[in-house]
Parts: sequence; C-alpha cells; structure tokens
Amino acid sequence: MTEQLFFFYITRKITSGMGANHALSIIEGKVPRLRLTAVADARESRLEWARENLPADVASFKDGRKLIDSGLCDAVFVATPHYQHPEYVIYALQHGLHAIS
Repeated sequence: MTEQLFFFYITRKITSGMGANHALSIIEGKVPRLRLTAVADARESRLEWARENLPADVASFKDGRKLIDSGLCDAVFVATPHYQHPEYVIYALQHGLHAIS
C-alpha cells in the first residue's frame, strides 16, 4: 500500500503535550504514510506556534469544525479535553472522516 493518510489534529494545546508531540512525530517521519495536513486550536498563540514550528503546507484553523469542513484530510485525531471528544468525533464521522479519540 502506497497511499498516504491525510491527517489533522483538533487540539486545545498544540504547543505542548499530546498535540505537539504527535504532530512533531508525524512531520519527523516516525509514522510511515501519515501526513499532517492541518491543525486546529482555539488559541491564537498556539496557532502561531504551529505556524512557526510545523511545515508551511500544514493549514491551521481556529475551529475544528471548519477544519473538518475544509476537505484537507481523511482522518482526525481529537486531542481536546475529554468532554469535547464526542462533539468533534461525531461531527467528523457525519462528514465521512475517520476519527481517533
């Protein structure tokens, strides 16, 4: 299989913790055939970190639903507080995306 899975994160903390660690692992090539295409975070300071530390072709969104609507990915990884997981997972599934929570 040679196809890539286009992937993005919806997170509350892209600058540290799970969101940043997973994003960096993907862009460092630690996960074969997985490509980070976009991230979402409600805080502008965290999106600025993403713009400074992630490749220029990784899109950033302030709202995870807009990212899902963008058509940039095949799957989402939700790294928000647990109580927000259902909201984003259900929305992603309703829009034909795979979701990891």
